[in-house]
Amino acid sequence: MGPFCVCIVTYYPSPRVIDRLNNIKQKWSLFVYDNTPAKDGELCDISIPKERLLGDGSNRGLGVALQALLKYSEACGFDRMLYFDQDSFFSNDSLEWIAGWIEFHSLDAPKFSIVNFVGNSTKKNILHAGIKNMPFVISSGCVFDVVQALKIEGHNPRYFLECVDYEFCLRVVQAGGQIGEIEGCPDLDHLIEQPIQSVVVLGNKFNFRLYPKDRSVRFIFNLWNLTWIALIKGPRNYSYLFLRNSITHIVSQSRSIVLNGFLKIQK
Repeated sequence: MGPFCVCIVTYYPSPRVIDRLNNIKQKWSLFVYDNTPAKDGELCDISIPKERLLGDGSNRGLGVALQALLKYSEACGFDRMLYFDQDSFFSNDSLEWIAGWIEFHSLDAPKFSIVNFVGNSTKKNILHAGIKNMPFVISSGCVFDVVQALKIEGHNPRYFLECVDYEFCLRVVQAGGQIGEIEGCPDLDHLIEQPIQSVVVLGNKFNFRLYPKDRSVRFIFNLWNLTWIALIKGPRNYSYLFLRNSITHIVSQSRSIVLNGFLKIQK
């Protein structure tokens, strides 16, 4: 048994995603929760034992899926769960690097409830990849301490998608846990499959991502809700962080709407 299991939540996975998962070496225990709606509960076609393919043929959301994966990881005897979104690219080399980091930093790793391996960073030697404390991190690329996570009941099933990671990180910190971040993992890319668009305005190229309106509304609402929770229950500095992120998202999406307008005109 390796130092962690590898967990993915899928939703209409592309052939490229399925190929990536099928190419994971058997030495890594892969668990998949499939949120793709399907008749008769049929799940995606990934070459793993059926008992490792979770889901019921309906979209239960990310909170439910992550909680189910944590409980299944514990039932299978794993102390750590490494999670990736399906649109995050990683390789067997990425997994070897993460496993090597955990082994080499065996005194530091257990101090953290969540350790996030940052994507799109310059490759580093494991010996020189130090850990940095963070207030919160995205879920993809995270190694979760399964026992510590389940002590606070895992991820919140009431959060369907937006802010699942922020809400969980807040409860980790409220329970006295630490969150860390590490740069330098090879072949780890959280952006390669993101729906990034580009437009040229006055000779300058601008990249942007326009979220569906309902997703943006839910994201902002959840951030405001977490702002109040942090203000009442603490840590109070998190209320500022959540409010700041909501304003950043509003500004970013306003910019994306304008750039998308230019893109439509050019088409």
